[in-house]
Amino acid sequence: MVMKKITKKDFIAKLQCSQNVIITSGSARTDKKEQIKKSLLLIADENFDGCRTVKKVQSNGIQFSNDSWLYFDTVGTHTYYMYGSFLIAETVNDGFYSYVVYFVKPL
Repeated sequence: MVMKKITKKDFIAKLQCSQNVIITSGSARTDKKEQIKKSLLLIADENFDGCRTVKKVQSNGIQFSNDSWLYFDTVGTHTYYMYGSFLIAETVNDGFYSYVVYFVKPL
């Protein structure tokens, strides 16, 4: 499997047309995409409960069906990736890397 860089528009579109659940999030001082890829290979796609859908899209964020939010106006450089059934949002700010990983499945 190849991790593919996608646009913010594609990232939002993929969340809108799927059910999703956050797998993990965190921050580090170094790029952790390779470690994330290795970890995701161990996850079985069919074992996720509590998936949510997109309720509302605004210019600065997305509201999900469980009333949680993903904001796009945070400080830093934002990059988005698709890796199989997973979406990865990466933010780099002042030497720190932050990641949020979503499992997505079609509606």
